[in-house]
Amino acid sequence: MEGSFGRRAAARVRRIELSFVDGGFAELDFAQEPGLAIIDGRSNPDGGSWETELRPLAAVHTAFLDQLSDASAAMQSPIAAGRCVNTVRLAQDIRPRVATLEARRAAKLLKSGQSIDGESEWLHLILDNLGPELAQLGARLVSSDEQAHRQFADAARLEVFRRAGMAVSSATTAPAEYKAALAASPFLGQVFEHFGKMA
Repeated sequence: MEGSFGRRAAARVRRIELSFVDGGFAELDFAQEPGLAIIDGRSNPDGGSWETELRPLAAVHTAFLDQLSDASAAMQSPIAAGRCVNTVRLAQDIRPRVATLEARRAAKLLKSGQSIDGESEWLHLILDNLGPELAQLGARLVSSDEQAHRQFADAARLEVFRRAGMAVSSATTAPAEYKAALAASPFLGQVFEHFGKMA
């Protein structure tokens, strides 16, 4: 199984591809609504419901408002919290694996010497993985401050090098509230571990 997750791209990609042991192949592509389902090379249209029924967001809001007036209907809702618990469990189960794959990718980028200028993959990996760690500590990166993002990503790079015992000079210094988070970061710990294993 291979997965790739990210929140930044030049174009939207939302696709699931499946290969079956019997040689069959299926693809679900949601890059453009209502999505496209292909099974063994044949496209399966939605039957026109996309044009005649409420869009997903409108349908959810309408169902929610309908349930406000009928408590028994609320218990049957497919989006009731009790029915979504397994989705949350699945996300929690998958997250460590995704973090491990992204830490390995980040370590490869560090070994390659890729610059963190502009919209680099390193920058995105750091923001996506250390952002939640910072939030748990009550610290936040201002979403519109791209210079702070680059400085933070550079400080994360330097932290991995520091852990590896490498002497690196840089004008970048992380703000005080981030230094402790970087030093204790589980994600950077994984990056360092993979970085150390690479020749």
